[in-house]
Amino acid sequence: MNVHKPVLDEAEGRNRAVPIDRDIALPGEIRDNKPASGARRFAIAALLLLVGGLAIGAWQHWRLDSEVAATAAERRDLVPAVRVAVVKSSGDVISVNLPGTTEAFEAANIYSRTSGYVAKRLVDIGDRVKAGDLLAEITAPELDHQVAQAQATMLQNEAAVHQAEANMEIANVTWERDSKLLDKGWIPKQQGDQERLTLLAQQSAVAVARANLEAQKAQLMVLTQRQAYQRVVAPFDGVVTARNIDNGSLVTGDATGGTSMFTVMHSDVIRIQLYVPQDQAFGLKPGVEGTVRVPEMPGVDFKGTVARIANALQPGTRTLLTEIDVPNPDGLMTPGTYCQVELRIPRKTPSLIVPAEAIIFNRSGLNVAVVEEGLVHIRKVTLVRDLGTTVEVSEGVKDGDQVAAIPIGLFMELYGGGRSINITVMGHPGQDIRRLQDRAIAAFRTIRGLDAQQEDDFFVFSNDSIRETFDQLAGTVTLGMLVICVLSLVVGGIGVMNIMLVSVVERTREIGIRMATGARMRDIMLQFNIEAAVVCAAGGILGILVGMIAGLVLRYSGMTVIFSVTFFSI
Repeated sequence: MNVHKPVLDEAEGRNRAVPIDRDIALPGEIRDNKPASGARRFAIAALLLLVGGLAIGAWQHWRLDSEVAATAAERRDLVPAVRVAVVKSSGDVISVNLPGTTEAFEAANIYSRTSGYVAKRLVDIGDRVKAGDLLAEITAPELDHQVAQAQATMLQNEAAVHQAEANMEIANVTWERDSKLLDKGWIPKQQGDQERLTLLAQQSAVAVARANLEAQKAQLMVLTQRQAYQRVVAPFDGVVTARNIDNGSLVTGDATGGTSMFTVMHSDVIRIQLYVPQDQAFGLKPGVEGTVRVPEMPGVDFKGTVARIANALQPGTRTLLTEIDVPNPDGLMTPGTYCQVELRIPRKTPSLIVPAEAIIFNRSGLNVAVVEEGLVHIRKVTLVRDLGTTVEVSEGVKDGDQVAAIPIGLFMELYGGGRSINITVMGHPGQDIRRLQDRAIAAFRTIRGLDAQQEDDFFVFSNDSIRETFDQLAGTVTLGMLVICVLSLVVGGIGVMNIMLVSVVERTREIGIRMATGARMRDIMLQFNIEAAVVCAAGGILGILVGMIAGLVLRYSGMTVIFSVTFFSI
């Protein structure tokens, strides 16, 4: 029986794929398993890199969170140890050191009271003189002539007085004789009146002559006194400290426009004027002892007492003018010397002594940190006087109080800077920190008694500052993770390529069967591309979900919400 096999078209036979069973090796074919083993190695390496990157990131996150919690706990539980000093009372006497200038107890500039030329100068600078000693002689010839003229005029006035008295005597005798005749009517009445009035006129003439005589005497005394001023004498015991004339110098008898001839000072007692500030003037009175020291004479103390005070403060400087008298019999102190005066003034209101290092200065003023029962209380003080290493205060502390004697920088570091209180508020895990902060702010405003229009006198801060550091570190870690991710994508892509290559090699039989059944090449390629895309997408989504779950676990597993509230101007 003849069976006719269909003869296939040559072109159709070339296009039709012949299925091959790849389970049985062809003669002379050697199966190569290296691609499959290489792909597995790439896949394992990529997985290890991903797991390692995730582990490093988780460890960094856990470590930073632990540091945040440890820092907050350390800040909350910090109990600083400080050195304390005891506040002491200043006592009943205050010691005050003030600058001053020595002055002579008596000092006088000597002027000429008469004009003329210096005929003789008898003293010079540095000479000691006694009261009444002749210092210089002035010659003034015209003054001598004026005195002689005044004396002659006075003689004329005396003669005029005698003449007026004689005329008055004649008139008196005539009136006494004719008055009797007038009474008997032997002389006319008109004659009697003339004689009576003549007597009165002569009496007035005598009075005028006598007045002129007294006036001339006074004028002569003036000239005589001016003539006496030609002798310049010392007004008191002292030393000549200035000499402005010499023999032959012209001097003018005018104290306002003339030239001082000499200056004489009495320095057996030195007078010192001080201006005591208001906070030290209360309690100062005459009799308070003082010690005077001159820088150029170390070790030498001059004792003196307050002799006079002004009893009124100067409005411009709020100081009290005080004079101290210091005996100076040996003349060691000279007028015009700078000196330091120490006064021991009785206190009316004793103050308190605080170490200067215990003073805290901030925007609320001067404060001290008082330690009571292991707690520090900030108290405002009023400064009386700064003594350098110590200060005097009048309010805020009492005798025996213990104050923290620490440097201001260390105090600000320990207590947050200035006069402030730090309060740490801790929330439960998962609690809304925003809502917690709002509730805390409302409570603190109520405690502080703030109105709705008033601004907060405190501020709230959370762990943002620490988290900023964490974010910086996290950014570095993120950058590293991005690099790892890029490398992972590259390795993953290579792995996917190898997997697909292995898949193609392993699925050659399936490809042959499908092509034998009429499948086209583009259909087979589309199938493999879809499979690769689905595998990659599923792996990426799975990795994202695993990362998010791990992040949430690390974020909310036992972490505590912490924020602080700082008060100012307490």
